[in-house]
Amino acid sequence: MISMYLPLVMLILTGVFYATVKLESKITSLGTTLTNVGLGLSLVLIILAAIVFGISQTMPSESRGKWVSIAVGLLIGGVVMAAIIGASTMIRESAYESLQQVGPSSDNVPVGG
Repeated sequence: MISMYLPLVMLILTGVFYATVKLESKITSLGTTLTNVGLGLSLVLIILAAIVFGISQTMPSESRGKWVSIAVGLLIGGVVMAAIIGASTMIRESAYESLQQVGPSSDNVPVGG
């Protein structure tokens, strides 16, 4: 009786495995794309900060402060974004290792729970 449903069960499990592998590759591809876009956007912010700062030097002294503060904000945003994206691989690896250490085991089951 069970052998009658075995091919159907195997087909379903194969489909689930294929979908899982395909999803994992899509997530990896999305992560790579976001990293590349983030680094490009960071570079654009830094270059834009330099342009705004250069333009601010031609402004009258009453409005120069506003433009310089905008340029500094753009520069800090670009540098912070680059630092976070640069450290994202290390953050991902350390989080993965932490999750592997906390994984399901009998040691982590709360007492009385």
